[in-house]
Amino acid sequence: MTPRKQIMEIKGRELEYLERRGQRIRKMSISVDASCNVIVRAPAWAAHGDVEKFIAENYSWIENSLAEMSASRRQPIDGTDGSVAILHGKEMTVMTHPTNDA
Repeated sequence: MTPRKQIMEIKGRELEYLERRGQRIRKMSISVDASCNVIVRAPAWAAHGDVEKFIAENYSWIENSLAEMSASRRQPIDGTDGSVAILHGKEMTVMTHPTNDA
């Protein structure tokens, strides 16, 4: 089943999430993907109110996960001489060298 985009107001903020329902899903779960999408999985038989209650109970985890994902998103590498790039978790200084390509 395709996920449905939902919007819920919680603690004075709007939370947009993708709701996936399915017959094979046995319990509710929440995840945050690399694009900072909140995905809520729920059994097909679960009431919408129960899903929103589950989200509210786990809202602090959602906020923390979104903050972590935003902080860890890859930044584009500048590529200019002297700029800093992160490689395998370490800061590296970019050094350019001229080539003899003709």
